Amino acid sequence: MTSPLPQMLLELARQGLHTRGSRIRNTLSGLIVAQLFLAVLFLGLAAVLWAFWRTVFSQLSNAATSDQSLPGWLGWGVGAGFLLNVAVVVIYLLMMLAARRAIVSVERYAAGGEAGELTDDVGRLNAWLSAWQWYTIVAGLLALALIPVILYAAQLLGADTGSTLGGGELAFVSGFGIVGVLIQYAPTVVLTWLALAAVKRFFAAVALHARAAQTLVTPAATNVSGWLIFTIVVLALGVAAVLLSGLSLALVSLIPDLGGNLGNPTDTNLSANELRLVLGGSGVFILLLAAAYGFIIALVAWSRGFALDAATLLDASLPTAGQSDGLRAPLNTNADAWGKVNLDKSGPTRSDETGRS
Repeated sequence: MTSPLPQMLLELARQGLHTRGSRIRNTLSGLIVAQLFLAVLFLGLAAVLWAFWRTVFSQLSNAATSDQSLPGWLGWGVGAGFLLNVAVVVIYLLMMLAARRAIVSVERYAAGGEAGELTDDVGRLNAWLSAWQWYTIVAGLLALALIPVILYAAQLLGADTGSTLGGGELAFVSGFGIVGVLIQYAPTVVLTWLALAAVKRFFAAVALHARAAQTLVTPAATNVSGWLIFTIVVLALGVAAVLLSGLSLALVSLIPDLGGNLGNPTDTNLSANELRLVLGGSGVFILLLAAAYGFIIALVAWSRGFALDAATLLDASLPTAGQSDGLRAPLNTNADAWGKVNLDKSGPTRSDETGRS
């Protein structure tokens, strides 16, 4: 056995665990309430937009020639897209609810040894995190599938005016769209999978520790800490870009004689004051969005400290790996991040999608 950590360090870790745990719970509660409001708002908006686009597609179909009319499934496809967005909002809401329960369980176990429903809460959270991982792939595939659908509709609508694309032009536009989607979604899919896999490994390590498996939590906590730092950097860059655009709109709205400087405002059927109100309101909304992302950055930072504090408390009574044959790392941090975390009650295992354990 190694000498135990100084009591002062353990007390600091315990205080940090409670402080950060409370902040995470409160922030998640606020996000859940906001998400519920947005979900109801989005459902109403989706219904209105679906009805609008159904009417638009119907009018476009009637305006087209009889042999080049738009198929009815395009309108239903738009409605299905809105419903898919609603499903994403629901998944995100359920994931936050599961995260809050898991945070509470980890805090209770790390601070007082009360396992309770820890394993069930971790299993539930990891399931929703897996659903989010798969969503990124589905979203990318759907974005790719939309390219031929949009081009097909454009070709049909352009048949009357002769503004259809030739074979070479169509191939170029299709290729350009596919490359653009891949550039946007491929890094997102890979990084999301790796980051969420690290989060899942941390919670799985805590659950295995609760089964007296003599499992070190620190390796998994250190791994997820690195990914959370990376997430903070990415979010901070995004917030900087959002702030820049919001400030730009807000400053443009303050320009004297806005209509004269930007051209004839009647081109957009807006007076100078109305244009200033639109630009200023958009700028304020974007700045509020940046503030919301600031809360998410704080949430990620608190989560990083929470994971390290929990690992410190849980590993304080365990021997090092070199001094005990019964001790092993929770889940090899170099293992395949695409694999499946298995919390089967018969014992801790790690298997990939092919069933290897």
